Amino acid sequence: MTDIQMECPVTRLTESSSQQEKMVSVVKRIKPTEEKKEVTPVHTVTWQKPVQNFVANQGFQEPISMPYMQSYGSIDNSNWRSRYELIKQWRTIQIPESYEYLSDYLSGEFRRWRKGDFIFINAPVGSGKTTFLEHMCGFYRALVLTNRTANWEALSQRLREKYGNNSVTVCTYQSLCNSGITSEDWDNVYDLVVCDEYQLFLSDSRFAILNQIVFTKIMNIQKAIRVFVSATGEAMNQVIFHRLLCYYKMSDQELLYRCIFYVKRYSNQRIRDVYGFSDDETVCVYISKDKGKKTFLFVDTKSRAERIKKLLEANKIKCMMMSTETKGQTRHDKLIRSECIPEDIQVVLATIVCDSGVNVRNIDRVIIYLNDPDLIIQCLGRARFENGSDHRIDVFLYDDDKDKLQNMLSSLFMQLRYYREALKEVISKRVDADFINLLKDPANEHNNWQETVYYINKINGIGLEFNWLGYVQLQNQIRNIRELLESPCPAFHKFKWLLPSLRQPPRFIYLNGSCKTEISIEEKEENIEDIIKKSTVARFLEVVKPWIGIVFTDDSDEEREKRDAIRVMVNDLLIDFFPRRLNMRKKKLRSFQSLNQDFQQYQIPLFFQYLDGKKKVQLITVKENAL
Repeated sequence: MTDIQMECPVTRLTESSSQQEKMVSVVKRIKPTEEKKEVTPVHTVTWQKPVQNFVANQGFQEPISMPYMQSYGSIDNSNWRSRYELIKQWRTIQIPESYEYLSDYLSGEFRRWRKGDFIFINAPVGSGKTTFLEHMCGFYRALVLTNRTANWEALSQRLREKYGNNSVTVCTYQSLCNSGITSEDWDNVYDLVVCDEYQLFLSDSRFAILNQIVFTKIMNIQKAIRVFVSATGEAMNQVIFHRLLCYYKMSDQELLYRCIFYVKRYSNQRIRDVYGFSDDETVCVYISKDKGKKTFLFVDTKSRAERIKKLLEANKIKCMMMSTETKGQTRHDKLIRSECIPEDIQVVLATIVCDSGVNVRNIDRVIIYLNDPDLIIQCLGRARFENGSDHRIDVFLYDDDKDKLQNMLSSLFMQLRYYREALKEVISKRVDADFINLLKDPANEHNNWQETVYYINKINGIGLEFNWLGYVQLQNQIRNIRELLESPCPAFHKFKWLLPSLRQPPRFIYLNGSCKTEISIEEKEENIEDIIKKSTVARFLEVVKPWIGIVFTDDSDEEREKRDAIRVMVNDLLIDFFPRRLNMRKKKLRSFQSLNQDFQQYQIPLFFQYLDGKKKVQLITVKENAL
């Protein structure tokens, strides 16, 4: 493989022909044998200088806005994204599908990397990224940074057994946040710095805000090779390139010379079917039907996990929790070490702590309540398969309630306002110890800013820094929630998030209570709601068909029991088939008149009519245009 691919691919960018010709001429001037020049950052690492430009602009327009990197010198900040896409096209190496694992291809590549290079390895879960890292680290004085304590324990143990304690150092990002180690120290000690699961710089940035310090140190490295490894790293790639283009003022020629993207398109995930569901009871029913299957369930909040656990335990299903509170407990640590769910446990309920880096080999179902595409892909990556096995898993995606999504979006915009207010305070206030203590006081009105700023010790005293990575992640979250709100079926939209990484698309089946509706991948999203509704109504009519036309009276106790029984059964069927649409308070027994209102609301062509006053009642069908 040559260092520069000389044939320009067909570009989809809206660049002028003169700009692309300029880029082509830049590439042709680069010689692979050239001595590489060290690029030193022009500015001291501080993000407070360009803040004035952002505060003046209160509009929220771009899906991802990075105001901390405004124009410096001749760099056109408005054009950074198209430059990034063009550079990526020139320097992307597509790993052929014939190579099942990364190590099969990259074992002959990594020795060609040079000091100061930026290597981006974006490959799906299950493609052997960790195995390749273990092999590569034996050839360098390597520093491996990982995201979770569980990852650090497993990876460090394997590397110690393989290479000893001197050649490779493994630590978490969090352990370096408050350390006095500088970028120069890393350059003097290590030849290779590996950032495993580097998408966590963004996804964790709103609660692990000090990771931004580690990110700055990594970006300031001059000599060591920097390798960024992830299955979902595109968003972080844009952050890194924005900083290189607009902060360090690296030229197109330098970036084309120093950056390589390795991309493996399809994952090895074996998914049988993908199900959409709208309520906790539905998914609990499916778990209860086959208690022999092992289920990994990812929740967005701890309160939801506890609620689902109560529902499952009521059906005599044994569960265990995995969260920050369970770290160190025997079951938690045993699962991580053995990579298997214990035999006596049927369901593992996990928070975001297990979204990456934890592998489990005996999973039959993965249930996901999250609404971020990268997190969903990471959650699916927890299911691993033995070589040669034809085992497949079922995936359940939560169909978020639109009202709750709207509330979530409003909350995110409120947090966006806190970020902007914090920016103003960072600029206008004198940053001293008193102001730091004011921000840390939970009783103070500024306690909503806890995730927006952090303080560090500088040579001249205490300094306050803004959480720019958290700001970018907040806007990513707003974009994702907006997409789900605009979709008639959020679960189907999440399913489409998965498709680009799957070689063979699975079926999508929507579970509306007891009703299953298979939806074609080619179906337009705007039609899905009508398809689900028609399928559910048809199935409901099929179930109640034996009762249509029968007259129920109250002439005797026996007849009154039959009359009450039909009311109970129709009431329960409505709750079963339309679990979300019927409010929880409607689970109490409803009158015939209230049931008619439900028929009309959900466009079910049925009607309870009274005969002989109200002594008799009959369930009849009505024309659809009469609803």
